[in-house]
Amino acid sequence: AESNDANSDDPDDNDSKKKTMDKVWSKVIADTKDSDDRDEDEEEDEDEAKTRDPIMQEISVRLECCKFRHAVPTPIQQCINGHLICKSCLIGINKSKNPTCPECDVGLRDAVFTNLALGNMASHCVVPCRYEHCDVKCAHSDLDNHLQYCSLPAKRKENVDPEDFDWKATDAESDDAGIRAMAIVAREINCNFCNEATPPPIQQCKSGHVACSYCLERMRRADSPTCPFCQVDISVTGRNLHLEEMASSHSVKCRWEGCEKEMKYPELSEHLATCESQPILCAACDAKAESDARYVSWDAMWEHYKAVHLGKATPTELDNMVLKDDHIRRMLDGKLGFITWGHSLNANGEPVRVFPGMYYSKERETFYFTIRIMAPLLAEEDDDDKTTFGLVVSSPTSPVRMVGHFPAISYRTPHKYTINSPCLAISVATMELMTEGGDGIIFEVKLPEGGGLTLV
Repeated sequence: AESNDANSDDPDDNDSKKKTMDKVWSKVIADTKDSDDRDEDEEEDEDEAKTRDPIMQEISVRLECCKFRHAVPTPIQQCINGHLICKSCLIGINKSKNPTCPECDVGLRDAVFTNLALGNMASHCVVPCRYEHCDVKCAHSDLDNHLQYCSLPAKRKENVDPEDFDWKATDAESDDAGIRAMAIVAREINCNFCNEATPPPIQQCKSGHVACSYCLERMRRADSPTCPFCQVDISVTGRNLHLEEMASSHSVKCRWEGCEKEMKYPELSEHLATCESQPILCAACDAKAESDARYVSWDAMWEHYKAVHLGKATPTELDNMVLKDDHIRRMLDGKLGFITWGHSLNANGEPVRVFPGMYYSKERETFYFTIRIMAPLLAEEDDDDKTTFGLVVSSPTSPVRMVGHFPAISYRTPHKYTINSPCLAISVATMELMTEGGDGIIFEVKLPEGGGLTLV
């Protein structure tokens, strides 16, 4: 006990305890100050979010690198799924044996895409410098130049004019920055090749040129598909997720001639697939394996056929029309909505305006076969009459045989009525059974006798 009392009165021991307590209190004070600073920063961020245009606020969040969450300078780069990665992070990631996206783990080897659209939208967005020692803010279009200046050693900065790096500090965006950004969104969602609104999911080449699914399909028919703007391989495309989401509240119009419907952008894909005015693939154009196979509306098909194909086309045999297995696969993959054949000859050797057609409903997983006539069916006073066609669908390699009967459909009838009045419905399972041999299927159309039907 005496020994302990003696130690407690030791001056050196007391000094050591005092120093320890001083360190503890210093740390408490420092932590409190840091906490206060963080609270002040959070309050400033909240105040900024309240006063800032919500569109510009959203863009600034979208500009964040998926690894360290700082603003990505131009050129904005992303993985194939649309996650942004800044240049410095990408350099570090590429040093690994299997570089992958920090967000989705998709491979990055030769699969990095430039997001031109987001760069254009963000050009007037104010973003902070990524470095902790710097509190500068500037327009996103100036960020890359500022970072080059900011990363210089202190001694070099003394002899460098910031304007030599072509950037200017700014704390506020213009009052109309959000409006201008949304105008850019409206422009950027248009396909770079046909200038029509690109249905989601938005695809782009590695250089950032947006292409709709219709133009992509046409370009990919070439032996070596490349982007017409930058000549990069377009057989593989990346998704522009940020452009899709920024356009979610934007209104767009249907691209098909004859349809004036306007809808929200997320609804565009579904509408285009079911629109009554959607075009169909001309089988005569497609048979030539041309990359620019002609798409026309039902109502324009006969005029197009007469002008382009009738004089040089081999008439279709109504009792032996073969549908290629490739066309069936393309419909299952969502690349074709309708397909139709060309004309035939009647008993007098005259061209017949009979266009058998096939439509695939992904929702119902069913193929529908119809026949549309490119001519008035009956005299006006006799419109209530019904003229019945017969249709037989068979396979060269399967014993399955489907038979149906249906009323003739006039060229004046909208697509919707055509789709809702099928001649014959076949499930995907039955179709796969019929095409198992890879030889497609055979249509046989039986024309009605009499009834006032005009086919020539």
